Formats: sequence, C-alpha cells, structure tokens
Amino acid sequence: MKLFDGGGTMVDGLMIHEFRHVPHNASWNVAGSAVLFCGAQALAFADIGNPDWVEKKFDYDNQPGISVAKMMGFLKPQFTTQYAANTLQDHGIIVCYVADV
Repeated sequence: MKLFDGGGTMVDGLMIHEFRHVPHNASWNVAGSAVLFCGAQALAFADIGNPDWVEKKFDYDNQPGISVAKMMGFLKPQFTTQYAANTLQDHGIIVCYVADV
C-alpha cells in the first residue's frame, strides 16, 4: 500500500496527509521533522450573520455591480489551565518530533 500518493490516507480513523512546507532539520547528519496530530479543538470557525448583498448600477446605468459581504473568521482556541498558573494553553494539538537516524 502506497502511504503518500499526494492525497490523504485514513488509518484506523486517523487522517494522514503529507505537507511539503514542514520545517525540518538536516544538520548533524540527522534528518528530522515535526508531526502534528490535530484533534477536535485544533481550530475554531466563526460564522457571523447572513451575507449582505448589494446591487448597484454604474456609468449612467450601463454597468451593473454586485457586492457580497460576509463576516467570518478562524481562531486557534486557547484555554486557561490550573496546572500552569492559569496561563493560556493550546489544546487539541500534539506535536511529535521525529528523526531518521
């Protein structure tokens, strides 16, 4: 079975997807990289209200124009924890550093 063929692969419910912009370290004759395990709280999406649609005529009513506006956003959630003096901590992501020795 070819694991990385350009698309994603599902193994025991875990989606595996390669990404070419992962930082790696090839010094000291050791090739290493980072692996991210992203859970349900890894990213938050906010969808605020309905889209706003405006139609208007320009150039003496010869050119129609349409404007669509939508409020939305993405956020990496952070929560306070009692184990680190009530500071903000990331949740939903595990970073695993790997090396080829």
